[in-house]
Amino acid sequence: MEIILRSEHSDWQRQCVVKNKLKMLIYYIKARFCVHFSVVFTAFITFCRGLIFLIGCYFSLFSTALSAAESQYLNISDSFATSLITQSNVPSDLVILDVRTLQEIDQGYIEGAQQLDFYNPAFTQNIARLDREKTYLVYCRSGARSAKTLTLMKMLKFKKVYNLQGGLLQWDQNQRPLVVN
Repeated sequence: MEIILRSEHSDWQRQCVVKNKLKMLIYYIKARFCVHFSVVFTAFITFCRGLIFLIGCYFSLFSTALSAAESQYLNISDSFATSLITQSNVPSDLVILDVRTLQEIDQGYIEGAQQLDFYNPAFTQNIARLDREKTYLVYCRSGARSAKTLTLMKMLKFKKVYNLQGGLLQWDQNQRPLVVN
């Protein structure tokens, strides 16, 4: 009978050990699955966030490229400026902007130019009041002040701004027409 008890006891122990091992295995699998699921879920969320960020960057760059394509900020030669002023299909919104002082304007200016003194303390406010949808041809004596004005107008999101490279010195040197008082 002892042998049978040992044998039964042994089977009972084996069953307990097997049950405990199965319970441990199931617990281990559940724990690992939860950990793996958590890791996979976290990785998926991180991936989705990255994807949303990239899509946002793409559309941001795309819209910037579109707005840049609609805007123009160029340094142009006096011959291009002449053709811009004289061509028959010149937009009616072309504004010639002279950013020199009144003393410099007395020496001559391009016909039809509006004057805004670059050295006037209210210069930036005066530029900001201009219509941003119009096309501007900006010039000064040598091209330095008009280049700075072009940069300012670019920052203020004007649609089209052209800077006369070399300024009125280059314009006069190539014997372009000037109005002299």
